[in-house]
Amino acid sequence: MTHLFWLDVETTGLDTARDLVLAVGMRLTTVDLETVSEIEVVTPAWAGELAVWNMSPVAKAMHDRSGLYGLAVRGTSQSAIDEYVKAEGRILRWLDEHAPTGLDMAERPRLAGNNVATFDRPFMCRYTSSFLNRVHYRSIDVSTLHETAKLYAPGMLEGCPGKRDVHMPLADIDDAISLFRHLRGAMGLDRVAA
Repeated sequence: MTHLFWLDVETTGLDTARDLVLAVGMRLTTVDLETVSEIEVVTPAWAGELAVWNMSPVAKAMHDRSGLYGLAVRGTSQSAIDEYVKAEGRILRWLDEHAPTGLDMAERPRLAGNNVATFDRPFMCRYTSSFLNRVHYRSIDVSTLHETAKLYAPGMLEGCPGKRDVHMPLADIDDAISLFRHLRGAMGLDRVAA
């Protein structure tokens, strides 16, 4: 394994069957966390769509503060559809270049991020059916490492970087990488094997 595939999606809620993806951030890094490539794409939604109107007040306030709601919501269904198709094309082109289908499992990048296995992966699988064929089936879930440290080794969290309240994909990936870098060092794993 030579790469990690960092993923963060911002959505209208937590229900992968009902809610919409509003933005996707993806960053490919080496295992030493050096950025190879990244992309952030807003995926427009029509304001009249049921999922947007049923967005929880918490999610709406969060995306209003970040500015994402204003970036993503369009006034007409046709403008949303046209821009969504363009956004989807950008995402698929980036995936084709950096996580193509057809690679042997050992060659695929490991998926990484906060809650990436239980939240981001299911949304991306719904968003692009080929997603599971692009990344390794194993993942590095930084939030799991963080919660484990809280319960069993709280001293590991001394000097730990805090999560900012940004809620934009690449900024959230920055936070996940900062936390992972800290935890990796606290575990004595900050040296990359040759």
